[in-house]
Amino acid sequence: MNVNQTLSALTLASVSLLMTGSAFAAPCTFDKTVTLENMWVTGSSTNILSEAGIQATSCYGVANGNNVVSEPGGSDNLGVIDTSVLNGGSTGQNTYFDPYYLPGVQSDSQVHFNSAYSPLTTTSALVDMDRDGVADDPGWIYLGKNGSDYGIFGTLNLAKYLTITVGGMGGTSGTWELKLDPSIIPAVQDILGPNAFDHLAFVMKAGNYFAVYDFDFSILGQKLPSGTFDYTTAYSFSGNWSTSDLDNKEISNLVFWARDPVLPRNNVPEPGSLVLLGIGLAGLSIMMRRRRS
Repeated sequence: MNVNQTLSALTLASVSLLMTGSAFAAPCTFDKTVTLENMWVTGSSTNILSEAGIQATSCYGVANGNNVVSEPGGSDNLGVIDTSVLNGGSTGQNTYFDPYYLPGVQSDSQVHFNSAYSPLTTTSALVDMDRDGVADDPGWIYLGKNGSDYGIFGTLNLAKYLTITVGGMGGTSGTWELKLDPSIIPAVQDILGPNAFDHLAFVMKAGNYFAVYDFDFSILGQKLPSGTFDYTTAYSFSGNWSTSDLDNKEISNLVFWARDPVLPRNNVPEPGSLVLLGIGLAGLSIMMRRRRS
């Protein structure tokens, strides 16, 4: 069986598992479940969002089961397939998450898309995070949970680079905040390559169910004023959450994940290299014209 056949078989198997009564309960919604209220460049106090209450661009849910067994850390927290809930790992007995959950791409999973963004597309794709020569890794990185537990990303202790605050724990609604230290960008780029995160996802657990709400900034960024968003700037975010999709049960945990627009390191020219390349091509063009004349 070749790689494509293997991927197809895994996809069909995961979808089949999700469609069973023990794994999947009901669709998620975009009705005040998780919202983005503020977004600012770390160190600034200016909210760059033109509107409040921005809903997720896509969501997954509502799955029946436990959303985490243990959070990945170190070499297991690099977005490699089968290592965690968003990367296709088992989430408990009879409960699996679609290993090909890629918002905006995977149409045959239980991902629901926010119709407000339907004209827009995403550049998400499976990537080769484990460097095994096969682009089969979803690329989701565990950041932290409940404002107290933080991820270990490769060799980085993310507690040094970000602060998560969740208000209303134990209730049915509350607030969330994610603050990034500017130094996180070069630290993350040293592991992932030239870009930083372009997805921010929330896995919310309440009662016997969990749901996933994803904010895809390759989509949302197109709705921001020109020049106010890029993938190499440290942004901070805040918003609200509600367990309305989860039968208004008291929240158990809110887990933060991010995804990189991954372009393999060394495969993307640095800006200076692009300038030099452009000058070289221009010079070559002039030489060719002179020879013709």
